[in-house]
Amino acid sequence: MTLILKNEEMEGLVSMPQLIQDMEDAFKELAQGLAAQPPRWRIYFPLEPTANYYWFNDMGGLVRKFRAMALRIDSSFVRQTIKDGQRRHEFPGDFVGLILLFDIDTCRLLSIMDDHYLSPMRVAATAGVGIKHLSRPDSKLLGLLGSGEQARAHLLAACAARDIKLAKVFSPTKEHRERFADEMSPLVKAEIKVVESARKAVEGSDVVIAATNSRTPVLDGNWLEAGSHVVAIVGGDAWGGALSKGDELDRTTYLRASTITITYRQKVEAERPGNLGDLLTSGELTWEKIQEIGEAISGRGKPRANREAITVHKNQSAGIQFAVVAKRVYEAAKAKGIGFKLPDDLFLTKRGEDLWSP
Repeated sequence: MTLILKNEEMEGLVSMPQLIQDMEDAFKELAQGLAAQPPRWRIYFPLEPTANYYWFNDMGGLVRKFRAMALRIDSSFVRQTIKDGQRRHEFPGDFVGLILLFDIDTCRLLSIMDDHYLSPMRVAATAGVGIKHLSRPDSKLLGLLGSGEQARAHLLAACAARDIKLAKVFSPTKEHRERFADEMSPLVKAEIKVVESARKAVEGSDVVIAATNSRTPVLDGNWLEAGSHVVAIVGGDAWGGALSKGDELDRTTYLRASTITITYRQKVEAERPGNLGDLLTSGELTWEKIQEIGEAISGRGKPRANREAITVHKNQSAGIQFAVVAKRVYEAAKAKGIGFKLPDDLFLTKRGEDLWSP
């Protein structure tokens, strides 16, 4: 049977600590050549007047440990706007966002599930892996920029990875950051303090997370405390056939870092994202300073140099993230009897002993 799962049915099925451990295992497999993911590809097609572009997003990955292959697809609208002086990507209107989960031993389609709830979870769990391995073990103060779904998931991840005592939160709209604090306070042990500027959130923090949709820097690298670990989730991507130079981090942040951790090198080489891409192109940064997250956690990369070192994790999307979260959620939903079942025969082509091309 193929299990159909909607966003609201998946909430709370898997804990963030579990996902962080699973994601760590998956990226270790990727570093060892035991997991696989092709480059992400996207279609941007200009439209008027409802949105700047029609957007199709495709990414997938296979993780051997979970015997799973997942394909994530999105059919949506996307536009660029200027808000509070920052360039942002917005996704207006209804959309289709799906994850197709396959069993690599039987080729069967195990599940079709919405991607909206799971996407922030997989990004945050990857950030949690980086925080666990690259931030100082005694990190207790978090500076969080953003108050949306990604920020919510990243707060959970940071608190799961480190014993965070205080989280300072800033986003441009006061109402949004105050609502964020009210809703998230019962979910974490850390005290959540709303602050009036990005600078107040960043200064003095051991871990700094930019979880926004901004395509312009949301912090000044000069604000960073020595020894801090910085996470960013926005980078450049194809925008109407051109390379977007958007980035949540400024050049100073990258230049101050002793190491920069990325999801995988092929993506950065192809997209040259944001300020990181510009610095690599100009030669101000070299690849000797950059490592993949799988290398960082498997002993093949560059550990934190010392307590005073600044580390940066540019947390890009990766197909294997969906294989991890989708398989865990599928197992939990199946055990609890959650979801709607469809017969395999709707999706499976049976050919018995015949040998012919798919």
